[in-house]
Amino acid sequence: MTSLARRLLARLEAGRRSRVPLAFLQELVLELEPGLRTSPLKREWLAEALDDGVRARRLRVPAQRRLYSGHPPLPAWVDVVRETTAPPTVSGQEYFWRPELAWAAELRFRPDELERLKRVNAWLRDLDQDEPVVPIRERSLELFGDEKLLERLRSGRLFFDRGLSLELLRARVVHPPFVFHRISAAPVLLVVENHHTYDSFTRLLGADSGIGVVAYGAGTAFVGSVSYASELSPPVGEIRYFGDLDAKGLRIPVDADRARGTDLPRIQPAERLYRRLLVLGIRAATPPVPAETAAQLASWLPDDLRDEVAAMLAGGRRMAQEAVGFKALGDRPDVL
Repeated sequence: MTSLARRLLARLEAGRRSRVPLAFLQELVLELEPGLRTSPLKREWLAEALDDGVRARRLRVPAQRRLYSGHPPLPAWVDVVRETTAPPTVSGQEYFWRPELAWAAELRFRPDELERLKRVNAWLRDLDQDEPVVPIRERSLELFGDEKLLERLRSGRLFFDRGLSLELLRARVVHPPFVFHRISAAPVLLVVENHHTYDSFTRLLGADSGIGVVAYGAGTAFVGSVSYASELSPPVGEIRYFGDLDAKGLRIPVDADRARGTDLPRIQPAERLYRRLLVLGIRAATPPVPAETAAQLASWLPDDLRDEVAAMLAGGRRMAQEAVGFKALGDRPDVL
């Protein structure tokens, strides 16, 4: 579940509305994520958050015929799923808590929550001072016998300012790695969306290209793996992205830029590669993108390319990045 989904659900469940109209949801998302006000992806972010809520059985949406048009489609309203009766709770007062969990004596918990806290309490009691910090799923399996439970608990009420924390549990979030090839010590990371283009680039690019590392973005996987770039050495000082000229290919770098963290530079378009693609690319048919959305997606590109790309997307055409592959790069080694 995304961070936005967790916060959105928390706000909806804390409110009194049972049925929430789309207009309210749209305003609430912009309140929770002000940066989305000018983003071409605000509709996608809302759709993803609502999908997370439905999968978690905390939201219900109307039948398909009630969905508003657009891409992706959004429901006219959602129903907040509430417990009809309050779940039974038990007090933590009568248990001997470690100092780190002394706060638990002041609260009431669901039986499953109390049982999990008891497991953490026992783990802290037996903790070796040299206990290493390990990946979160390894610690989750050790504590609960479920490698994914700790990630789910992080969005719940046991994790708060003086409650559980990854620091207390000596666990860390692990960045999903991406495949990369080191070319030189230059601080420039070039990310390519598709693996065939990645193969051509790694074979042809030399140290004189100015590129330090070529990485395979693996499509939308790059949105999750982008933070792995902070572990490269020497540190990355510039990130360039090159992908397909279609709606998905332009959403990926924008989404990844939002997810990259503060220790990495902004993700910039690989300008010369996109210019080369517009010369060599084959305009293939694809579902047309609404003109407004096409303009927003194209706004990530250099100013002088935006109108052409927006018109192409709105006209139901796309270009695959493979047009700038082994032969094109071999003919124009200065293309970067």
